[in-house]
Amino acid sequence: RLHAYGSGPDRAEIVHAIEAGSLPVEMHEGIDHAHPSLHRYKVFVNPSTSDVLCTATAEALAMGKKVLIPDHPSNTFFKQFANTITYQDQAELLPLLREALASPPTPMTPMERYALSWEAATERLLDAAALPAGTRRPKERPLHKLAYYAHYAMGVQPFFDVFRLATGATPVKPLPQRVREVPERLRALPRAAQAVARRRGAQGSDES
Repeated sequence: RLHAYGSGPDRAEIVHAIEAGSLPVEMHEGIDHAHPSLHRYKVFVNPSTSDVLCTATAEALAMGKKVLIPDHPSNTFFKQFANTITYQDQAELLPLLREALASPPTPMTPMERYALSWEAATERLLDAAALPAGTRRPKERPLHKLAYYAHYAMGVQPFFDVFRLATGATPVKPLPQRVREVPERLRALPRAAQAVARRRGAQGSDES
């Protein structure tokens, strides 16, 4: 019997499909990824190719579980782990799940444990961001500068919620609530400008 966890906007539709098909799936509310009730499972199935895909898979591997995930570009990092099982077609999912349940997970090697550490993640980030000495920074080129500011804007509200809506994710704050807050934000602008002016005046006094 498969145990599924989640409380997203598609939950009602998923529950309906389970009941309509009399599927051997038990649906649970979403819980914290480190909840003790999850320790009893030895296989984690994550068919998602979008939201929080890599985070949940990395946590499952760190807990010593097998992970069954689609062969997707965002899963390339996880292929180095012995407990990772990938599939290319959904028809492969059930046979691979039965096979995964037939044996216990493989104990992680020291190198696998290190690959999931913050230290290793930081090293990968620095390696990806490093540029040879004297190289012109990409954001100094016109098109790259445009891409840089576009990417930066995606993380700033309300653009972040617009981006989430466009990609099928749930916005951090519902649009009606954000619209209701617009008058208050406009009223706050003069106060913010005055505060900035006061800080600049104080800094000028200190420098003199």
